[in-house]
Amino acid sequence: MLPFMAPVLGAGWGCCVCKAPFDGAIAMVCDECHAGSVPLRFVCSGPISQKARAEIADFKAGPRHECDELYHPEIAERRIRKSIAEGRRP
Repeated sequence: MLPFMAPVLGAGWGCCVCKAPFDGAIAMVCDECHAGSVPLRFVCSGPISQKARAEIADFKAGPRHECDELYHPEIAERRIRKSIAEGRRP
């Protein structure tokens, strides 16, 4: 689940809690990439079963796709804790 729009709307991640549409970009990665040791290069372009991929650089700077914090207090709490740990005001 990535925080920007998918190349094909309706074929990405969404949220049943806050009703975010299924338009978020996703990437299928191996364990090494998931660990963060290799930067992501591609996102899924359409249903995963089609095995179509698109360059991540073409979408990363585009519109954001995130859950609504109003329905997810755990997201806001995580953001606040991160700000405090970094010495910033939440």
